[in-house]
Formats: sequence, C-alpha cells, structure tokens
Amino acid sequence: EALVKLLPATATRIQADGGYQVIPVADLIPGDLVLIRPGEAVPADGVVINGVGVAHLNIEIAATSHTGNKLFC
Repeated sequence: EALVKLLPATATRIQADGGYQVIPVADLIPGDLVLIRPGEAVPADGVVINGVGVAHLNIEIAATSHTGNKLFC
C-alpha cells in the first residue's frame, strides 16, 4: 500500500502523431509511451527507450541527502 501511494494520479502519454495526452495512470496499457519530466514520479513499470539528463548530478543529490557526503562520478 505504501508504494501505491507514491504513484502519480496521471501520466503523459505520447500519441502516435507525436502529441501528448494527460490521462489517469489506470488507463495506461502495455505498449503505451509516456513522457516523464524531471522531478515527476514514474507512473508504471517500463523500459527507458530515450532520455536526456545529467545522471551524475542526480546521484550526487541523492547521496548528499542520505549521507551528508557528496559523491562525485
């Protein structure tokens, strides 16, 4: 139950025409492509097929918040 509370109520589905549609997470079906913006919760199990970001900064922030020590990658 605790993990279910962490799920977002909605997801941004990427449509075949390239547009976006905000839908309830319960309406996601296998094969849907979803957009996950920085800071958003991941709405379902899946596979990352494309991404842009600065992973080492995310790791540093996570490590700092848990240990107080900076982690440099």
